Amino acid sequence: MYTSRMSHIQLFFCCFWLVLSNVYAHELYNLVSSQDVETFKQCTVPCAVHVFTRQPQEKKTLLNKDYRLKEFLANFMEAGKYLEDFEVKFASIDCYNDPVEELCSKESAKTTIFVYRYGHILTELPMDALYNVDSIISNMLHLVLLREVPFVQEPIDLAAMQQKAKRHKDIMFAKVIAVGTPEHRAFMEGAFAYSHLYQFVMTTNSHHSMLGIGTDAEWSEAQNRVWFLNCKVASSGDVCQRSFYRGKLNVPDFALYLKTLDVLPYLEYQATTESIFYQRLSIPTAYVYSSNAQYAEHKAIVQDLSQTYKGNLGFVLINSDITTKSVISDDINPCQHPCLMLQRAPKENVITMIGDLTVKSVSSFIEDNMYIQVEPSDEQSEDEENEGNKQIPVQEIQDDEVQFAVNRDTRVLDMSHIPKLTDKTFPELIVRSQLVVILFTVRWDPRCKAFLESYSSAAKTIQEANPQLSQPLTQVECFSWPDVCQLNNVTTYPAVKMYKEGKMVADYKGSLSKEGILKAYHLYSTSNPVILETCSDCAAFSSGQQPEWVQSTLTAVVMGYFPATATKERREYEQATKVFQGQHLMAVCQTECAELQSGASKPAVNAFKWVDSHQPKVEYTGDYTARDLITFVHKATLPLVPELTPSTFPLHFSQGKPFLILFKDTDDQSIQAESSLATLALEKTFESKLTILWIDVSQPSCVGSEILKDYGIRRQLLHPSVVFVDHTTSRVCNYPPDFSYQVPAMTDWLKIVMNGETTCSGLKEGKFEPLVSPYDFLALVNSKKEMVSHRLSRLPTDQRNYENGEELEDGGRDLYPQNQIHSHQHTEL
Repeated sequence: MYTSRMSHIQLFFCCFWLVLSNVYAHELYNLVSSQDVETFKQCTVPCAVHVFTRQPQEKKTLLNKDYRLKEFLANFMEAGKYLEDFEVKFASIDCYNDPVEELCSKESAKTTIFVYRYGHILTELPMDALYNVDSIISNMLHLVLLREVPFVQEPIDLAAMQQKAKRHKDIMFAKVIAVGTPEHRAFMEGAFAYSHLYQFVMTTNSHHSMLGIGTDAEWSEAQNRVWFLNCKVASSGDVCQRSFYRGKLNVPDFALYLKTLDVLPYLEYQATTESIFYQRLSIPTAYVYSSNAQYAEHKAIVQDLSQTYKGNLGFVLINSDITTKSVISDDINPCQHPCLMLQRAPKENVITMIGDLTVKSVSSFIEDNMYIQVEPSDEQSEDEENEGNKQIPVQEIQDDEVQFAVNRDTRVLDMSHIPKLTDKTFPELIVRSQLVVILFTVRWDPRCKAFLESYSSAAKTIQEANPQLSQPLTQVECFSWPDVCQLNNVTTYPAVKMYKEGKMVADYKGSLSKEGILKAYHLYSTSNPVILETCSDCAAFSSGQQPEWVQSTLTAVVMGYFPATATKERREYEQATKVFQGQHLMAVCQTECAELQSGASKPAVNAFKWVDSHQPKVEYTGDYTARDLITFVHKATLPLVPELTPSTFPLHFSQGKPFLILFKDTDDQSIQAESSLATLALEKTFESKLTILWIDVSQPSCVGSEILKDYGIRRQLLHPSVVFVDHTTSRVCNYPPDFSYQVPAMTDWLKIVMNGETTCSGLKEGKFEPLVSPYDFLALVNSKKEMVSHRLSRLPTDQRNYENGEELEDGGRDLYPQNQIHSHQHTEL
């Protein structure tokens, strides 16, 4: 019996494994073995390979949790089956059961699909850009037609293509809001079928018209549009006449448009036995009824309009004096001429226009009736109606580089060393005597995700340097504990706050970086000022060697020397140090060391900058008042010639002075130019008139190279550029590259520039702001309130008496009576 039972158990597990294997193989489309991969990669048309790296036992759990992967596998399969008709092949590789080392070992295997042609990788497509079937098909077809459908982003490129196409081919030019959309797919499928007849061209430039001067209104009418540029009949000196596709940019409708373009734009009905091919091709048709007297006039109108609506509408011109029967169908009587009958689809009711026919009146009639919006049914809700009519807000389609980078990063971040606080552990932790840093996040926010790596690295650095510390950096997930975040006034994410002995000591507003967090933690953990007892301590402090963390975290410190009689000066100094808590580290050296280092019995305050070779020490010479000392610390702790970065730009810009910027390379002339500018800064000749800065341009990818382009300055390799920029007057003056970089030559040039005695270019007009304004959430809330009020106003009065929690007539009650509102709380398990 035992043997029989074991046999049954073995048989069960064998059957279970076979079923699991079949399900596993079924979900991977066109599974290719490692032996057949090389043959598959030799495809002459681009073919796509998806690499699946998960183990079978993980697969069910993974697909239940990772809905994006599950959806991608389904979309990959559907797109693969669809593209078989285009001879585009898809395949999957199982890295667990039958691995292909070349692909399975790639870092990007989990996040991309590999596109091959002739045995070589053509490109890698990120899976997060292949978010549905349309995006997969459109991207693959664009790779198939890479040469046949070029991208253009500038008007001059489109003009060049038109010039080249004249007397040869008409152009089909599309503006799509983004690649991977249904509109992109429709255009690419049309290009695949009709590229032998037309030159297909595409752009995603939606900001500036590419059609020429005076076309901005036409360009901005729709987010997606296709223009037909009639270049085949244009000579080299003529303009390609254009019309545009007026229907929905989807596959069936755009295919009908392309088919219609290849037929006659209008025909003259001559005999009762003649068939109308527009009806056979299911092309929308306008029937124009005329007479002998007006036939020539109406023919001219039809010829004109047929070009405007080419591909969108066929025209039939009928002489009612010759043809008296209906040409549409036997059950539709002709109208009394002059008139027009519009039929948008075969067997559909016609719409009739009676009266004088002119180009303007007929065009208006067609626009009003050909592209009419379908009225919602009585059962359709207002939300559905509004949803169908509104356009996608530009905020929804504007690229978010942070979110894009976070979604592409598939690494698993180790956060085990950062405790997650709850409503119970939060108050217990912040009452400790040591400083505690708390990060407030919400799990769905991309900026919170992006910051976690820097925050985690900062926590490890602190714990490695101070093993005795317990939980210096922690985290609160506000999605799970909203009451904790609300009580601590957290209104933006991510937010970093610092606590000590039950009180918040700082609301961190610095950069979301490892360096920023480390600097803030050390500065708030250290008393300000630091009291130095011995001369060796003072010397170590001034060189950045004490405390141990200073040299790797800060670039400058300030130290005061005060004899016993200088009590007033020391009191003012210590008052200034309180202002700089968390910003700068300051110290007080005891009396005997002050006398030894200053050489006198007078107080002295010095700033030490071990990273500034031009000015390693700055001595204070002003009055000993807290205000003057604060001003000194702000200026003296900066490098003599500071680097201009996004984080330091507001500080320098707020001074209201023009910039003199050295775009520094690694050559000898750059070193000479930097030395000369440092001398100018030390001499303070232009201190009240200029802010002297530098920007790195040692690599083509440096932001400084892009800034030079915006200034209209062509950068020379291994050569500095010195630029005068006045944001008040929008003047940009480039130091002549053939001038000497010695101090006298630069001084003379600066005087000429500041006196306005030389010609300079100008800054581009623009504002420092996001590409589009963010959502106005208050306006959204108000509009929602108005919608609710509008709906309630249509109810009987006795059903709207709910404001004070009163019982409704139908027996219903207010969901939230005022005396029963409870705050959101969590119970810890």
